[in-house]
Amino acid sequence: MAIEFCPLDAAWGNWADWAAVVVTAAAAIAVFCLTRAANRTVKASYELSKAIDASARTARRDEAMVVAIAIYPEVVVAVQRYRHVVDVLDREGDWLARHAVDEHIPQLMAAKAHPKLDEGMTRFHLLPQDLSILLTAALGKQKAAEEHAERYGVLPMSQQEIDAFRAEVLENARILARDFKHAEDILGAIFGIDPRN
Repeated sequence: MAIEFCPLDAAWGNWADWAAVVVTAAAAIAVFCLTRAANRTVKASYELSKAIDASARTARRDEAMVVAIAIYPEVVVAVQRYRHVVDVLDREGDWLARHAVDEHIPQLMAAKAHPKLDEGMTRFHLLPQDLSILLTAALGKQKAAEEHAERYGVLPMSQQEIDAFRAEVLENARILARDFKHAEDILGAIFGIDPRN
């Protein structure tokens, strides 16, 4: 038996191999094009996300500036008012002045209307955290100090009780003056606000 060899005969196995190579190459090109398109989409999404984030930060900063500008004058007024209360209540030597002042302790410590501060309280979260906490605490202390001062004169008190009450009111006024002054300084430093401008 003789083995026949025909070099011009079609070798279908070789054609199938080449077809597989062509299909694989086409698939690789398709995957490359899809990957490139996906990468462009991811990059565009990332750039869009960065732009949206920057825009949101700018809007938040601008809104914080509006809140700061709105509340700043009322913070300054609160500082002045509580410093005045401290000055008035600190007059130890003048009994007549003390007696006259004692009659007006509730009015002295009454929290004057602070519409922007009260309204701004819902937006304090836009301010830096330490300032937001300071202002919220100061407004809470102010309310408590006002309620404390309103108790003056409701119950009969001895001179010793009056002196103790007066000392508590004075300490509350000192704390409030200090806290509001600290808030004023922070607002001025962060936002560059000056009430004289």
